[in-house]
Amino acid sequence: MKRIAFLLLLATGLSVFAAEDGGSYKPRGLYDEVCTRCHMQEGYVWERSFKAWQATVYTMQGYAFGDDEFSDEEADIIVDFLTEQGGRIEMELLGMLPEEEEASTNNAVAEVVSGVETERMAVVEVGTNAVAVSKEVRKIKPPGRHRVAFDFSAKVSGYFGFAFLLCSVGTGLGRKKLKKNFRAIHRTAAIALLTTAMLHSVYFLLTLGLPSLLWFQMGIGATAILLATELCGGMRRVLKKTFLKVHITGALIGLVATILHWVWIYI
Repeated sequence: MKRIAFLLLLATGLSVFAAEDGGSYKPRGLYDEVCTRCHMQEGYVWERSFKAWQATVYTMQGYAFGDDEFSDEEADIIVDFLTEQGGRIEMELLGMLPEEEEASTNNAVAEVVSGVETERMAVVEVGTNAVAVSKEVRKIKPPGRHRVAFDFSAKVSGYFGFAFLLCSVGTGLGRKKLKKNFRAIHRTAAIALLTTAMLHSVYFLLTLGLPSLLWFQMGIGATAILLATELCGGMRRVLKKTFLKVHITGALIGLVATILHWVWIYI
């Protein structure tokens, strides 16, 4: 009995050691294997936030099919890795790492990459002959480094949109205090909100599509609700008595959806 317990304890310790030792390069190996199936690394990797990488990787997952498919678990591993190491990989691709650091990185990755390259080779039997056929890497044109500026501008437009949303809700709730100035201030804030929200949403829809991420879909829903609320503002004569209730309700729902879009990833 004691011998069995000792063997179990020894096996557990060895498995933990093996996991810590052998799995240390797993994220990099997974990234190298998955993210070069359809395109090269150059032009795609730069320092981004967790949300930006999550939206990008899940969008890529939607494009993958057949042998190129990868699981949600693998996507999450890649997202975490790129969030932490994206800037470093960009420097590595550009040859900007210090020589000592680059050498250690290359040595550490070499073992994993060699294993990945081996896995990419498919053995096809033709009669009695075995022919090694390498999977072709499809070279999709990278988006280019200018994408960073566009991403940043779209992100900033989201922050401005949220500020204009708060201004719109605040002026709407404080309309009695603003009196004659209310309509001009409220209308200006509403137009600014509509402009920034549409820029923010349309840009990311065009570049990322509609990935299966709840926080992303909340953002699109918030934009749609706020757009409907602003259209409602131009129909006050048609809605008459129900206008104020509908308009305020839509604005508050849009505000809650916008906040959830912003913070859901951290909950």
